[in-house]
Amino acid sequence: MDAEVEERLAKLERLLHRRPYLLYNINIRKNPNDVKTWLKLIDLHRQAGNLEDCFKTIARSKETIKSDEAENGRYSEIWIYGGKLYQELRDLGRCNDNFYEATMVNYKTIEDYINVWTRWAEILIEEGYPKDALAVVKHVLFRRRIDADNLKIKNIDDILKSAALIW
Repeated sequence: MDAEVEERLAKLERLLHRRPYLLYNINIRKNPNDVKTWLKLIDLHRQAGNLEDCFKTIARSKETIKSDEAENGRYSEIWIYGGKLYQELRDLGRCNDNFYEATMVNYKTIEDYINVWTRWAEILIEEGYPKDALAVVKHVLFRRRIDADNLKIKNIDDILKSAALIW
């Protein structure tokens, strides 16, 4: 009888440990475009020290969230979170790759674009690469016109060039 009770208590403990993950996954199934829920799940993995699951969840969120239907937060926050995580791991190569890929996403608002570009430059400055940060800013300010046919936001080049945050 004691062995059965111990076994049931162990199952209950495992279930209680998994409860927050299960709740976030249920919420994500209900609304896969909820940025805030994805970020909370990613942060839960991070707090548990499970970076592998953290990166898997970031990748899954990037594949799942439809950028033009993102709600309860900015879709760019997912990409920025990934970049900051790579920065903390001192993997600037992957951090730069993450941000470069983030600049190619078709966001719903111009603020998402601006957040990605400015945060990328800030991280480079924080890590002691001001010339690279300047190159990133120059790229967004002085690049040739991008293919606006694929973007939801028209005149994106003009808007980005006039964005005070980037200047």
